[in-house]
Parts: sequence; structure tokens; C-alpha cells
Amino acid sequence: MLCAVWIQLHVSLVFGAALRSVSGSSEVREYSSFYSCCGSPTIPLEQDCEHTCSIHDMPIAHFSSISNDCIFPCKNIDGGTMTLHTCTDVNTTVTCTNEMNVIDERSIQYKGQHCSENKSNELAPGKHGPGGLVLLTAIVTGWFGNR
Repeated sequence: MLCAVWIQLHVSLVFGAALRSVSGSSEVREYSSFYSCCGSPTIPLEQDCEHTCSIHDMPIAHFSSISNDCIFPCKNIDGGTMTLHTCTDVNTTVTCTNEMNVIDERSIQYKGQHCSENKSNELAPGKHGPGGLVLLTAIVTGWFGNR
């Protein structure tokens, strides 16, 4: 679906408001992607594009070649990644302009995947619990009993 798009990105952050308007013809593509919340939850950012990140329509970050703005739960923007304080789903609008001033805009919904925790009732690999010991005892007893 191609149509003329008048894009107004409003980023109202604690440290001020930024407004950017872009005009052009483009198709906004939508994607879903998963990111790991093990350790420090991080979301990749494209260095040559502008990113506006939000949670439930509330802006949390803006990244561009000119400036980076980050508020909770955004922890830091550095080296092409955004680090979060918490594992949460983040909607990101990515706007890129190539050398011929062609605008590529896409919407990415990043879904955080929590780490699976070890459950105390599950056995670690290589552990067979008391059943393994009973089986081993029966085998050894049977072997010595037949000698």
C-alpha cells in the first residue's frame, strides 16, 4: 500500500520536546522481533537511521545522528544499542533516508523474552536422582550375585 505520508514524530521527553516532520511517499512495514532479557536487556539500533521508541504510546527514547534522548525504562543508548532497566515490549519507529532522499520507514515491535529459571524440582543434566542410584545398586548386586 503506497501512499503519500506526512509523518510527524512527536517526542516529548523529560528533558524537552523534539518535533520532526518528514514528507514523502513510502510504505510503512510492520515487523515483530524478540530480544533476550538475560543479563542487560538490549535492543539493536541502526546507526544511520532515526529511532523513536515507546511503550504503550509513551515515548521512552529517541536516537538519531544528532542526539540521543533516553528516559526510564530506557537505561542507556550507546554503540548502536538501547539498554533497558526492565524487560518490556517496546515499539520502535525506524526512519532511514538514503543518498537519493528516499525514505524507508518501518515499525518494529520488540518483544522481551525472559530468561528461563532453573526449577528446583528439575534435575541438572547428568543427574538421575534416587532412581539412578537404585538402578545402579540393582545392577551391581545382580552382577555380584551371579558370580
